Amino acid sequence: MVIDVHTHLGNLPDSPFAHTTFPENLALLEKEMKTAQIAAAIILPWDTKEPDNDPDTDTVLSLIKDKKNIFAVGSINPLTATKEQLQHLDTLLQTKKIIGMKF
Repeated sequence: MVIDVHTHLGNLPDSPFAHTTFPENLALLEKEMKTAQIAAAIILPWDTKEPDNDPDTDTVLSLIKDKKNIFAVGSINPLTATKEQLQHLDTLLQTKKIIGMKF
């Protein structure tokens, strides 16, 4: 079984995904996974809702909620994180909505 442990969703400027939505990005990821025979993937989200071209943890979770083979880690900037952000990610981790943390 092959698992891609480092994937992203986003519509970065000057990339082939510059004019795609996050759901379209996810569909492209799934297509690439199928072509490459990747059984599962882990998405590394951005740590905040800024910039608008990269989804944060909650956005990724909403996109993959019905996916059985795509998972997310929580993402946070330890230099700017608030107590509320840390508590939220701790809850996501404890309830197994995310499978790990990226700092």
